[in-house]
Amino acid sequence: MQFVNREEELSRLQSVRNQSHSRSCMTVVTGRRRIGKTRLIRESLRGETYLYFFVSRKEESLLCEEFVEQIQRVLRISIFGTIRRFKEVFALLLEESKNQPINLVIDEFQEFYRVNPSVFSDVQHLWNLHKEEAKMNLILSGSVFS
Repeated sequence: MQFVNREEELSRLQSVRNQSHSRSCMTVVTGRRRIGKTRLIRESLRGETYLYFFVSRKEESLLCEEFVEQIQRVLRISIFGTIRRFKEVFALLLEESKNQPINLVIDEFQEFYRVNPSVFSDVQHLWNLHKEEAKMNLILSGSVFS
């Protein structure tokens, strides 16, 4: 499938990514289902190293297990012990982004409401504590729903 008519959006996402090399940036991408949010984000990161976390409806500990495996594979860092809570994953990534810039995409972010509603306040709290020293390009994507 051809990807067209998204030059302005791509440019904005790439500009934010470049800014995140010196300071953390958070971008929220929302819209109706099936309009190309994920594709837009992935296109904006083409050629870059990035983590892509898809929040599916499963237990938090199982999601964390998937996320940790991806972190170790993509970032080539060792993680010892078991991580069962997303706030631990996010805290680990914020700390690591103080050493190397990290692009983190969390797709279907709104699904954390079903997994563990406290994730929203945990992310906010950790972001506020670490965003000044960290170099993270955080992209949260989700569908509009009522």
